[in-house]
Amino acid sequence: MNSVEKPRRSVAIWLLAGSWLTAAVILAILAMTWKPDSASALPEATERLRAQGAPQFSCSPRTLIRGKDNSLTITAKGERPAASGHDGAVFLRIPALGVNKETSLKALYDGVTLSLRPQEDANTRLEIKAPQFTASIPLAVASERVLGDGGRIWTLATKDAVLRANGRFEVPIYLQLQVMQNNELVPVKAEADYVFVVKELSDNKVLGRLTLSRENAISDYIWLPLDPERDIELIATSEDSRLETNPFPISWQRYGPQLSIAVVPSHPTAFATYSTRVNVGAYLAYQNRLVPPPYATQVFVQGPPEISLSPASPLKLDPKTNISTTDIVSTTFGRTIATLTFTEPRSGTSTEVQVLFDFPSLYYGIALVSGVLGALFAIRPPFSTMSSSKKIVSAVAGGVTGLLLYVLILAGWSGASSSVVVLVGPTPAFLVGFGGGVAGDAVVTLVGKMFLPQPT
Repeated sequence: MNSVEKPRRSVAIWLLAGSWLTAAVILAILAMTWKPDSASALPEATERLRAQGAPQFSCSPRTLIRGKDNSLTITAKGERPAASGHDGAVFLRIPALGVNKETSLKALYDGVTLSLRPQEDANTRLEIKAPQFTASIPLAVASERVLGDGGRIWTLATKDAVLRANGRFEVPIYLQLQVMQNNELVPVKAEADYVFVVKELSDNKVLGRLTLSRENAISDYIWLPLDPERDIELIATSEDSRLETNPFPISWQRYGPQLSIAVVPSHPTAFATYSTRVNVGAYLAYQNRLVPPPYATQVFVQGPPEISLSPASPLKLDPKTNISTTDIVSTTFGRTIATLTFTEPRSGTSTEVQVLFDFPSLYYGIALVSGVLGALFAIRPPFSTMSSSKKIVSAVAGGVTGLLLYVLILAGWSGASSSVVVLVGPTPAFLVGFGGGVAGDAVVTLVGKMFLPQPT
């Protein structure tokens, strides 16, 4: 090689190095600003949160006789859940009678019988509680006496809203027969069957019929949807129009469920590069289950200045939007731990979420070094016969490629797939970096063959 070719080759090598480093910088920018489709993780994460109505229960009888032995049978109705759905304790409570019994959902589908001997007249309820649901059934304790029409009081009643399988809330409306005793309303048994027509007071719209059977103090139910935007008043009249209840108001504020705001994933994590983001979803929950918003509302998010949201706060929820998603974006480069507060003003609840943007510097260093080793391992012709400039270019290209490949994988996959955890550690960092180094040297070799003079 003559003296003129040497500076030309040297210039060509450094041009090659410059072009490769330029490409590496572009790759780095893509790695740092790439917005992964992390929302794809949310459907899987929220599937288990979908609205599930509590099992329906019945009990017989619902009027117990004071001072006598009573057998109360409680039965779960409907399709039995999978075997795993039978796990866990279910507690049966009747506070007014001091009853507190532990059983299981499987036993309730077969029927559970309680032996009771109540001593006082009372309007009370059977409470059925489990980690996955709560339910209650009105009960009455009455004496054996049967009264005529005189002195009796007919009243409508309800209990807290129940979440149905379709995600909507309904309240059970039932009729009570009572009498005033010692300045207190106590249940009394009916001497015959009575049928009452339930109407909406404002327009006389018929909503259903209630039957109070002989020897009972509580009627069957009708179920009415609970509307958060509209309060109503009910009235019930006997079919012969001789008996009538007082107006009975129904409102979301009084009988509606206590909803809360929740966020999934509950502990969002991503790997830090500049402008790294992780996708989260905010939703309304009832008993730890996602429910369709019964009303339009907003979720306000507050966080530290090094965190931004896309789209920005407030997030919108409405009956057509079960879950509102946003990207939590880190505006710094490096490890960041931030606490964000999500608030839904209508339910009056808030929740805090801690997000971690991790910066595994040790693993990034391993990927860089292994990239250099991968490039030197892949060098052709043999390492000993290669010029120093080519060694430097290959080593730099391999190290940068190994590092950026590992950064790109972590930054792109974190938040989008739970499988990213298998790529965190010294061994995955070394393997990914080494593979990137081999690829980097291959690119350098290919470009060199295309643009550099080759020995003859």
